[in-house]
Amino acid sequence: MNSPTWERPEGTSWARDAESLGFVAREGVYRLDGMCLRIVRGWPTLAAGCRASACESMQRRACRGDALASRGACFRDGAKAWHPPRGSLPRGQLGGPGLWKHVLVGAGDRAAVERVWELPPSVLAGSDDGADGADGADGAEGGGEAESPLGSAVSWALATAGGKAPPGWQAPRREEAEAAIPPGGLTVRKGPLLRQGTLVCEPSRLALVFTVLGGVPADLPAVRREWLEAVLMDAQTQWRLVRLGIAPAQEGSCVLAEVDLTGVPPPLMEGLVKSSVAALQWVVGWVLRSVDFLADARVACRALESA
Repeated sequence: MNSPTWERPEGTSWARDAESLGFVAREGVYRLDGMCLRIVRGWPTLAAGCRASACESMQRRACRGDALASRGACFRDGAKAWHPPRGSLPRGQLGGPGLWKHVLVGAGDRAAVERVWELPPSVLAGSDDGADGADGADGAEGGGEAESPLGSAVSWALATAGGKAPPGWQAPRREEAEAAIPPGGLTVRKGPLLRQGTLVCEPSRLALVFTVLGGVPADLPAVRREWLEAVLMDAQTQWRLVRLGIAPAQEGSCVLAEVDLTGVPPPLMEGLVKSSVAALQWVVGWVLRSVDFLADARVACRALESA
């Protein structure tokens, strides 16, 4: 597998954006209040609670193979049972504003959970194109220099890092957000399984949400719940933007997949909605059959029972 592309921002507008927000370059990484800012394979990436080895951990994550997908529905590697990681699915992240999510970095006993924020490069490219027109000129009225798309995106990330929407932010009109969703974009079908996503567009929240599983049985065996959480955490780690988790429901709990765009700068909204729809379609389709299988205790599985 090829090594990930790490781009250093020195000498570019990237550096100016980072420095204008208070980041300081140290050891090839821009740091601010325990956060690391870098570009990983073209994606502007923030890691919170950044340790000295955090960037190396993010690099290993970018290169890491798809552990569960390579095994499919088989939970054994030869004659050896493969045990799911315990307690790896963080609580309380669903519904939080912005793109922050938790991912696993490292492996085995050295595995750790990192909190990251990642932005698709295509969103910045589309916003850059738009900035050359009238909108860009309007943004610079009054003699001031308009904030760059990357600068506004990172400002958004910093504002939502504490779990709150940026002060004064309001969601776009619902019809504006809906216009960015392609036909059928909120529908995922895998064989007989069909899921329909929803657009949440309220004054203080903008999000795209799928109910992957409507009800997690309260009496689900512990080993199956461990595997369920492992599958969700693995998908959240492998694929960008999307958060997954088990949330309270009217009766018991359910499995949700979401991308939260609360606080998104208006010039980035359309591109991010499109990227989020594509990400959700992929991730929901990837986990749907596994989640449905693991939550159905009526289906016997000797590999699970002996794990």
